[in-house]
Amino acid sequence: MRQLVLALALLAAGAATGSGCAAGRQSEECVDPCGCPPVAGCRTDAGPEQDTGPDSRPDAAGAPDGGEPEQDAAAGRDLALPPRDGGLEVDAAGDEPECREDATCGPGRVCRNGRCADACAGHCGNGLQDCGEAGVDCGGGECAACPVACDGHCGNGLQDCGEAGVDCGGGECAACPVACDGHCGNRVRDCGESGVDCGGAGCPACAGTDDAAVAGHTLPPALTVGESTTATVRLLNRGTRPWYREGQQGYKLGLVGDETNPFLPGPGQTRVLLAEGQTVQPGDEVTFTVRLLAPAAAGTYPARFQMLLEGEQWFGEIASQDVTVNDDGPEHGCTFPQGVNDSAFTNGPDTDPVIADAVNAVMARLSGCSIGSDCPIGDRWPDAQGWFGAVNRELRDQGYCAGQHAEGDTDEIAVSSTGCRGRWYGYHVYNYGGSKVVWNPGAQRGWWSIDPAYCP
Repeated sequence: MRQLVLALALLAAGAATGSGCAAGRQSEECVDPCGCPPVAGCRTDAGPEQDTGPDSRPDAAGAPDGGEPEQDAAAGRDLALPPRDGGLEVDAAGDEPECREDATCGPGRVCRNGRCADACAGHCGNGLQDCGEAGVDCGGGECAACPVACDGHCGNGLQDCGEAGVDCGGGECAACPVACDGHCGNRVRDCGESGVDCGGAGCPACAGTDDAAVAGHTLPPALTVGESTTATVRLLNRGTRPWYREGQQGYKLGLVGDETNPFLPGPGQTRVLLAEGQTVQPGDEVTFTVRLLAPAAAGTYPARFQMLLEGEQWFGEIASQDVTVNDDGPEHGCTFPQGVNDSAFTNGPDTDPVIADAVNAVMARLSGCSIGSDCPIGDRWPDAQGWFGAVNRELRDQGYCAGQHAEGDTDEIAVSSTGCRGRWYGYHVYNYGGSKVVWNPGAQRGWWSIDPAYCP
């Protein structure tokens, strides 16, 4: 456009000055501003020498190199006109430059509907997440704030946004219902109830009574300071309600005095549970295996155990034994050290007839059977560990070291007459198949010694 105006101006100037460049005609000295071929060094009265190469201006018809001008149907403009000042052409009304592709519009701009435009113009409604938006058409510096993900979460049917349950709990929703709400009327024995919808915390007491009688026990009369051992307590249900276990609740045998019991085997170990799923009906007996840890100081202490219904009451007779705790020193009356690594053992096949005879004599006294006889002991020692513990205690009372290398787990005892650092002789003294005594020599299991570093 600008070149066309300039050309017309030059033509007018030539006519006015008589330069010989008449409108629409070629002169020997110059170029007709309307499009005649250039002549080197041609000057006009309008000004200095012009660069009038064949591609620098439109032909007489207004198209480069003799072609037809390209028209903008909407504006009636020649899109082929060269750019003004080296950029895209802007019309007189100040509209955006015309374009055919984004690359011609510059950084941050796009070609939209034939004209360059700001790439982010109207971005808050274009259905895209762009131009710094935090979400689709929301957030960022220009759009409306995005909705918070947890808005309305208390009613969306999901457990989310910190809820303790589906649409409940957490910092914003209503409290979740407690699982045991209304349990006293749900016709199921749960939530610590003693019976169906009775007993336990919150429900009325169940009909019937709880009572227990001591049918026997193997609580030791003597132990060595710090000694750990096992024993059995056998009880008769002489009440009118069955004893049952419900998870960690229900009926249990407890150490009387709880944490203050002098034979507490460890912190919190104050209860002995029935077997999972076990029920003891009125008139039936049950045998509990208990573990005792002797006090660190010599003296006489009561070992006492009694039945209880957790959360309600202790009941029935108390199984009790006054236990003399002796300080016999490390080399006589000692127990087998616990936690000895397998690699610390040395073993052989030999036996010691003196120790074998001592073991037989102890078993005869405890069982009431003659040595070598068929001797069932299941009524008094239904659990092998209780029998092992009783035999070991009697042997320690005689000055032997006796115990198990893994208390409550191994199926034999170990006895030494030369202390912890000497030889230990093994004896398998209980027949699991018939709950009977196994006499020597059939009980013998050879010998072993241990790394002295494990001895006190």
